[in-house]
Amino acid sequence: MQNKAFSKILILIILAVLAGGGILTYQYWWLPKEEAKNHAISEAKIKEISIQKPNLVITGENLSEVKIYMVPTGTGIDPETMSQIENATKQSENNGEQVWIYQYPENLLITNIFAKGFDNNGNLVGRIDLPVIGATALWDALYGIPDETADWQTYRNEEYRFEIRYPKWWNIYELNGQILFQDTPLEDIPNEWFSINTKNDEYDFSSYDFSKEEIVDKITGKEEINISNVNGFRYTFYPKSELYILRKYIILNYKGRGWVLSYSGLSPGLESQILSAFRFLE
Repeated sequence: MQNKAFSKILILIILAVLAGGGILTYQYWWLPKEEAKNHAISEAKIKEISIQKPNLVITGENLSEVKIYMVPTGTGIDPETMSQIENATKQSENNGEQVWIYQYPENLLITNIFAKGFDNNGNLVGRIDLPVIGATALWDALYGIPDETADWQTYRNEEYRFEIRYPKWWNIYELNGQILFQDTPLEDIPNEWFSINTKNDEYDFSSYDFSKEEIVDKITGKEEINISNVNGFRYTFYPKSELYILRKYIILNYKGRGWVLSYSGLSPGLESQILSAFRFLE
């Protein structure tokens, strides 16, 4: 009888230990499984789309796929069924935060671009539209040349009625009727410079001989030019100077005065930008 009683007690103890161990085991493994489960079902989101030439850039979270829709021009177009559809490529991911890119082709003629994001189960989680709509606006945004003069400064002279925009890295000096712009302090030799001078009477283009100017050593070119809707002449020459560097000299007549725009050291692109940024005030 005693052995049977002891056996029953032993069995109960073993069952209790097993049950307790099972509970402890269940509790121990439950937390990490739940955390893994929560991680697995982290919400997928599509956030923004932007143009970073030559790519479309899409940001999101936990996406498995991003599709780009490019809506063609025309009437009666269904964006969902008639768009050109392309897949974006995941560029990077950090703790679920993702960047997707798509390098768009040249010469797209479209009116709208939007992107759709999908989760791990292939379900659509959202759509975002590029905030540029219309064929012309989109073409400019995708392919237009950026305005390199956007941060330039503006000089305005009310006495002589003109203004000019100039690079922000240039200095400006007013010297006895001459307005001088250059990329160095006044006492230093500039790499780039542009000056504006006026005189009290107009040039007589029928008799004017630029070679007679004291500064001229050798003329290499002459051409007609239009500046701010005013016709004149541009001369290219080498000066009588220790710095035997090619210069350009534009002469104009405007409202009874002769004008000289002279410069040196400008690249062709910067030269075009500067001359386009000069204008006479009405």
